[in-house]
Amino acid sequence: NRLANENIVTITGGVYSDGGNVTGGSATVLNGADEILATANANRVTLSPTSAVWKEISGGTAKANTTAKSTVTADGNILTLTAGRFEQSVYGGDANADAGSNTAVAAAESNEIHIGGGRYQGAIYGGRALTNGTANTTAVVRNNIVEISGTPDLSRAQLHGGVGSAAHVMRADNALIVRETKGITAASIADFQRLTFYVPAGMTADDTMLRVTSSANTNLSGTALEAYLPGSSTANRLRLLYAEN
Repeated sequence: NRLANENIVTITGGVYSDGGNVTGGSATVLNGADEILATANANRVTLSPTSAVWKEISGGTAKANTTAKSTVTADGNILTLTAGRFEQSVYGGDANADAGSNTAVAAAESNEIHIGGGRYQGAIYGGRALTNGTANTTAVVRNNIVEISGTPDLSRAQLHGGVGSAAHVMRADNALIVRETKGITAASIADFQRLTFYVPAGMTADDTMLRVTSSANTNLSGTALEAYLPGSSTANRLRLLYAEN
């Protein structure tokens, strides 16, 4: 069994022209018998250097690749990203369980990504849980959050709430939160069951909080929409989300 829990990575200054990968906690099991457990839970990563180029970023990563019954969890990890360039994928929590034909459970729950600045060029996953998809596999992706504030450049980013791959997938309450900002552009949004908008003060009918540019359909079927307005708002009509295509 492997545990990588409650670790902290904080980088607030310096110059990183090739910062490589950053992971809050990583637990990997590549062989074993009986029942395998790998957890990467409650880790914290904070990155804020303005002169930094990063590759893959993960709050917590857990993996099992065995022929034994396996349970893998990446839960309660928190990423806070406020500056720098992120060239590859970003994961709040990432769980991958491959147990051959045996029973495998991968769970990514209650992970959070708080994006307040920076430039993003890849996919962003609140939580991701993968298996090999055989009959005895289960993926759980619930209560993961991607929150946007400030003025990050997300124009090339694909935003995902909870992504699961297994014979049985349990998916619920994955949320995208746009908090008191406007003029944000993203390539795509998917796998969210909640969209929450905190309208910034001074927003007018000519503004858009979040614009999506992908040519693929933006499917909000079954998605709960919430909007919170400041007491000073006088606009009769506000555009929260606009999908160009």
